[in-house]
Amino acid sequence: MNKIQFLSDNLDLSEVGGKAYSLSQMTSAGINVPSGFVLTKYAYQTSLEDLKSLISPYLNSLNSKYVMVRSSAIGEDSFEASFAGQLESYQTNNHVDEVTHNIIKCWHSLSSDRVEEYGKYQGKTLSEMAVVIQEMIEPEYAGVFFTTSPITQEGFYLEYVTGHAEKLVQGEVTPESLQIDSLKNVKGNLPFDVKNLIAQGRRILKAYKGVPQDIEWAYKNKKFYFVQSRPITTLKTKLKWSNTNVNENYPNKLSPLLYSIAKQSYYHYYKNLALELGVLEKDNPGSERYFSNAIGIFGHRMYYNMSSIHKIIELSPLAGLLQKSFDDFVGYQKKNDINNRFNSILHKIKIMFRLLGHLLTLETKVERIELAVGDYADKNKKERSFSELIDSFHNFLFIRFHLWVNASFADFFAMLFHGSLGKFLIKAKIENASGIQNGLIQGIPNLISNRPLLELWKIQKIIQKNGDFQQLFEQEAEHIWTKVQSDERFLPILEQVNHYLDHWGYRCPGELTFLTENYIENPIAFIKMIKTYRNSSPETPQKLLDLKHADQVNLLYETSIQIRRTFKFRPLLKFIYPKILKLLTKLTIFSVSCRERVRLKQAQMYYTFKHTCQLLGKTLVEKDILKEAQDIFYLEYTEINKITSGEEVDTNYIQKIIEARKESLANSKEAPDNISNYQEEFGRNYQNQDKKVEAVDGVYKGLPACNGRYSGKVVVVKDLNEINKIKKGDILVTKQTDPGWICVFPMISGIIVEKGGVLSHSAIVAREFGIPAVVGIPHITELLSDGQDVEVNGDTGEVRCLD
Repeated sequence: MNKIQFLSDNLDLSEVGGKAYSLSQMTSAGINVPSGFVLTKYAYQTSLEDLKSLISPYLNSLNSKYVMVRSSAIGEDSFEASFAGQLESYQTNNHVDEVTHNIIKCWHSLSSDRVEEYGKYQGKTLSEMAVVIQEMIEPEYAGVFFTTSPITQEGFYLEYVTGHAEKLVQGEVTPESLQIDSLKNVKGNLPFDVKNLIAQGRRILKAYKGVPQDIEWAYKNKKFYFVQSRPITTLKTKLKWSNTNVNENYPNKLSPLLYSIAKQSYYHYYKNLALELGVLEKDNPGSERYFSNAIGIFGHRMYYNMSSIHKIIELSPLAGLLQKSFDDFVGYQKKNDINNRFNSILHKIKIMFRLLGHLLTLETKVERIELAVGDYADKNKKERSFSELIDSFHNFLFIRFHLWVNASFADFFAMLFHGSLGKFLIKAKIENASGIQNGLIQGIPNLISNRPLLELWKIQKIIQKNGDFQQLFEQEAEHIWTKVQSDERFLPILEQVNHYLDHWGYRCPGELTFLTENYIENPIAFIKMIKTYRNSSPETPQKLLDLKHADQVNLLYETSIQIRRTFKFRPLLKFIYPKILKLLTKLTIFSVSCRERVRLKQAQMYYTFKHTCQLLGKTLVEKDILKEAQDIFYLEYTEINKITSGEEVDTNYIQKIIEARKESLANSKEAPDNISNYQEEFGRNYQNQDKKVEAVDGVYKGLPACNGRYSGKVVVVKDLNEINKIKKGDILVTKQTDPGWICVFPMISGIIVEKGGVLSHSAIVAREFGIPAVVGIPHITELLSDGQDVEVNGDTGEVRCLD
């Protein structure tokens, strides 16, 4: 049982208390802590002479005239409760008699009335004490630094005074204070290097596994000294939510069935991916809450729980890169610090080998999904018994919950390599790195999401070659559909339309939702799309795609030449960097192609499941369980499972639930795209995180999605019902696009989108056609108006108003 140890030793928390242990942890992490030692709890009430003998050689090792004698009670500065300011600390000469006297005073403070009352209030008891003795710094400035602001619950917070911090702690003076949301808002001439303080604070935060810290510091001779760090005990759990990308797949209000499936799907999606990558142990309950709450709903619309997802990303050794890549992927532009928990090089190497293995089998994984969904869809094209419908219901859940991990790797690698490509271009000193990054992945050959447009062009060619067909398509869509079904003259059109609907009819606005009709269910909507496409007078889409692919090949060559010139005096980099560029470009294109393939199969699978549920609903209506077949979409999947498994159900209760949910869905109001709230407030009182967008010198800023510039007139289109407003050469301004908008892209020369990220539908298709694109400008559909002249700069993500 050691009675005394240096702070640099490997200390035991239960023997030295929170304060001493914290100082020891910081010292081990390389943080600049004043030298000192600690009397452990075993030294408590040591006799006076023995105490002097014990501390004398340790005092001689300290290189200062004055020392601090500080209490470090066992249980003090814990995460549950801090006894800050309740126990005593003393400044004294570095003399054995004076130091001994103050150690005894510290011990006596353990039984003071103040500590006893504070302990009763906190529900904690202090019964043991260690004492820290440290070199005393005579600071020019001193203060506290919070790694998470206790005021706003985000960013950093700083308070400081001249001289010692004791007068700050005791409330003797009003300190200078600063809320730091980013380094950009650090204004004024501070008397010390605040950027260095922030960097040191981040190091301390990392040393404490990301637990927010209240740090005491002193500053002398342009150097920071850290004298204490303890958990912040007053923070609420702040949650950040965003629907800027998920809104692309789920643009409408979610039915209870869809949300119940989505909630469980995202749980398995992230957790299975983490298990496969080896960043999560199976018996790790600490992260379960984050996987279980990866998404949520506000106003019956789906939101990513960005707080949970960032915690999941922290599990990875690539946390920093993945956070930036994921935020760009979903179009989330709010600042968030990621704590990389990985310190083991061996663990990182194991993860890298796992990644390589999954990359080499990505094609196989995608084919596995394509075969599974294809087989699932084929089996459900025939007439099915009630028992077969139940099997189909559960087969969908099995694919979506458990087999979809194969598809998740396509998302993961698309995000990873796209982010890595951008980071590499910056490292390679390429000007306009964002524009080049997007240009290098344009015109991807044989991209599956382009196939519907090519099929649409075939229908357009059939119409164009026949005068009767052209006249017919001057009529209203309802009349056209009736005519092609009843008049044999239009059989060639009917055959092509039916072929399209069979293969692509489930690709449409809201393709993953259950309360929206797709083109198979509403062919008249598809006829309207043909009419819109004809108005664009398009060239052969394949020709346009081939031209953009040629541009991509040429850009890759030119960028390689630029790198060779930049590093002409560094032969090794001159040789290696172009090869890395080519590899990253190839891997990004490959993974994006894989991602588009699984997105197609996802749409097909959801349509098949929707049809299965409609048939199940009809059966439940016949059995007097439901009033209407569509009511099945207002039940959760577990409730449907209970009903169809033969369990006892209360029909009146089921029908009341459905009516209540219908009313809730109809009356819900849309929330902003990016919001935050506190976990303790149970979802209420959310705050809008979208700052009011204002043009700076006539320029709005978003994310660059496709390189190039174009100046022209704006047409604001808030949904597909307004696409007849678009004329050839317009700049489209809209909230977001999805596969139902494919006919629009050959008509436009620029696109500006409120929502989405660099791998959203609008970004990918814009790159295929080489259309300058900017995404992620909140409320831009309200800020720009029809006919307004703007310049879209897809290299920088800027939209400049010209009038």
